Amino acid sequence: MEYTKDITLGVHYEKGYNEKKKSWTSNIIYAVKKHKFIMATLISAIIFISIDVILITNFFKILNLM
Repeated sequence: MEYTKDITLGVHYEKGYNEKKKSWTSNIIYAVKKHKFIMATLISAIIFISIDVILITNFFKILNLM
C-alpha cells in the first residue's frame, strides 16, 4: 500500500538522508591521504623555493655592503 502511494504521488527518497555531510577539511584530508606523492612533491617544492628566495635576498644584501 505504501509503495503504491509513493509511486502514484511521485515521492523520491534520498539515499543518504541520514548521512552527515562532509566538511571541507575532511575533503582536504582525504585528498592528502589519496595523493601522498603529489603532496610530498608540492611541499618539498614550496620549501626549496622559499630557501632559494632567502638565499638570493641574503646574497643581494651582501653585495650591497661591498
